Amino acid sequence: MKALFSLFFVLVFLSACGSAINSDKASVPDFATAPDSSGDPAPPSGGGGVVVDEAGFFLKLSNTGLTTVMHVSDAAYGADAGTTNFSAECRIPYGTAPALSDYVCILEMDELDTFFNDLKIQYHIPSGMCNYIRVRPYWFYSYEPGDGPSTASYEVLADGTIVDHINTVNGVAQCMYNYTLDGSSNKPNCCVGTYNSIVNNQGQVTSTITEWGGAVGACIEGPAKYTQVLDENRFPYNSIFYGLSGINSEYSVKGPIATRALASTVVSSNYYNPVADHGNNRPLAMRAPAAVTNATLARTPQDTYTFECLDDADDFIARIRLFIREWNTSPIAEGGNPNVVGNEPVYGTPNNDYSDWGDFGNVYPASNL
Repeated sequence: MKALFSLFFVLVFLSACGSAINSDKASVPDFATAPDSSGDPAPPSGGGGVVVDEAGFFLKLSNTGLTTVMHVSDAAYGADAGTTNFSAECRIPYGTAPALSDYVCILEMDELDTFFNDLKIQYHIPSGMCNYIRVRPYWFYSYEPGDGPSTASYEVLADGTIVDHINTVNGVAQCMYNYTLDGSSNKPNCCVGTYNSIVNNQGQVTSTITEWGGAVGACIEGPAKYTQVLDENRFPYNSIFYGLSGINSEYSVKGPIATRALASTVVSSNYYNPVADHGNNRPLAMRAPAAVTNATLARTPQDTYTFECLDDADDFIARIRLFIREWNTSPIAEGGNPNVVGNEPVYGTPNNDYSDWGDFGNVYPASNL
């Protein structure tokens, strides 16, 4: 049965994900080229398909010319992470027990590097470790989706004048979740459900049940929107593969600038502080939309780049969840502050040039990307 389901998922090409070693701009982010102190061999470079079982299950960034640090988070998922633990590679050693194989990793990047560059995240999983491998790419709601009102009505007078009554403007039905109504061609219609369209044309009253015509998934943004097959509601399918032979592949993430973002990195940079910035919760745009009453459509977004190692019953053997965190100032330094505010001392321009989830708080980014 799982073989049949796998036909509906996109095979994703992934690229190398950064190691815990701080790589300078002149070098390729990589693990050490010799065995480390534990005797583990160096993982293969890039997503070229070669699997080295002893290298374990790891993520790594392969982009050249970027200063990055990839490491295991110093906090559990759902807690505010600090900027320590930079030396801990994002790698689950081969043979680690499932109970110890649930990792949260962070890729630290300068904010202009994050905004400008496409990223290639390599994921490597040894043979014999997983029956299946599933990749869940990051996505969120850029605009708020929701149910439309139940009624829209207007009247047509003898001279053709339209008199609006309920939820219409010049006879056009209005829904606050249809963002195309302002005439914008690049905004989505995320208004769902039906309404009773009532028209009184000089005493002749008609009543028609009409679809609002939108899709909840039309409001999503993030890498999954561009790399995955979308379903009929425009939500992304996850990718799933047979895993017994292992895998060494890549997931490519568009830089925000490539998605026409202008002032934010959140199209690719998904890190957030749940406690400090979001009331012990995800950002609003990463929660199930409260204005959608159909539970099937009110889907909770994928807040991390997640790579799962599964058994035949879809139960976990291992998992790595990845956050990308942008830094307002250089250098990226262990124990440093990624969220320096204020202005540059000489030029007077802001240190925080691009909005991240801490800046958006609990609002939808909408057209402010």
